[in-house]
Amino acid sequence: MDIALTFAAFYGMTFLLKDSSLLATPREALAQRMSWFAEMIQCSFCTGAHAGWMVYLLSGKEFEIRTVLLWMLASAAFSFAVDTWLLSLEGEDPKDEEQ
Repeated sequence: MDIALTFAAFYGMTFLLKDSSLLATPREALAQRMSWFAEMIQCSFCTGAHAGWMVYLLSGKEFEIRTVLLWMLASAAFSFAVDTWLLSLEGEDPKDEEQ
């Protein structure tokens, strides 16, 4: 998996989990049942970390915990940066979104 595709997949998975209408119903149901999930799903950094391990598993690479952790950190940082940038372009305050 090349680097551009990997980083696109990081943000794509983060968006799918956090903001997509496709997963809105299960996301809302889980958020109502588990307060930690409700907080996690509002945070692009947190959701991005989970997206990282999911993309890693989808990549088909041999499992190495050290590499999984690095993908989680890369995905979290990239997803947060892209989400913050997009919120700024939309004229929203990114600090309001992360609370």
